Amino acid sequence: MTQLSVNEIWVYPVKSMVGGTVESCLINELGIVGDRLWAVRDIDNGGIRGAKKLGGLMKLSAQFVNGSEVVEITLPDGSMVRSDDAQANDLVSRAIGANVQLEYLRPASDLDHYRRGAPSSDDMMEELR
Repeated sequence: MTQLSVNEIWVYPVKSMVGGTVESCLINELGIVGDRLWAVRDIDNGGIRGAKKLGGLMKLSAQFVNGSEVVEITLPDGSMVRSDDAQANDLVSRAIGANVQLEYLRPASDLDHYRRGAPSSDDMMEELR
C-alpha cells in the first residue's frame, strides 16, 4: 500500500500571482476553496489572461485578508493594495505594464465572461504556447 503525506498546502488567490501556504483548507469538486478565486482580465485584448501572456503577474503576490474573499496584493516595490480599493486595477496595471482589471470568479454558466480574448499574435503556434 502506498502512503501519502502532505508537507505544505499552497493557495493562489489570484491566477498567476504568487500565493502562499495555509495550515488547512477545504476541498470541493472544483479543488481547493479560494484557489484562483480572482483573475486578471486584459482590457485591451479581452479575456482572462495569466502569466503566459502577462508575465509581470508573477512579480506580484496575493493573500486573503482576514479570512474574507478580499485579497491584498503585494506589488514589486513592496507596497500593497487590496482588491476592494478603487485604485487596485490602476496600480496592478502599472506594475505589470498592461491595462488590466481584477475580476472575481463567476459561475461557469457565464460564457461571455470566460470567452477567449483576441489573439496577441498572428502566429497560431505562438498563441498556443
